[in-house]
Amino acid sequence: MSPERLQHRLTARLAKMMLSGIRDSGRWLLGVALWGCGYQDCEAVVIWRTGAACKICAEVVQDKAAARQREQRITQGLCPEHGTRHGPSGKCAACELDDAIARPARPW
Repeated sequence: MSPERLQHRLTARLAKMMLSGIRDSGRWLLGVALWGCGYQDCEAVVIWRTGAACKICAEVVQDKAAARQREQRITQGLCPEHGTRHGPSGKCAACELDDAIARPARPW
């Protein structure tokens, strides 16, 4: 990584932090310097060369939001997939329908 890019990364990420939130500066530096989606050209959700949004980061954000929603539904006693109440079978009506559709039809 070029020094210019590293300086940009550290400056941009420090601007989003409150200094009182950094308890260990060495640990923060390592985390900020290494954090990312894994795509080498991605820099804080933006492709460094083009300025376009990073599709990998967008997927990660969507996955995390979906996981939070599932956890919230479970906490509320709802079906994690559909957000509806469970029926007498222990499954919601949509899950029961999904199961019925997935079962092969019986030959007559």
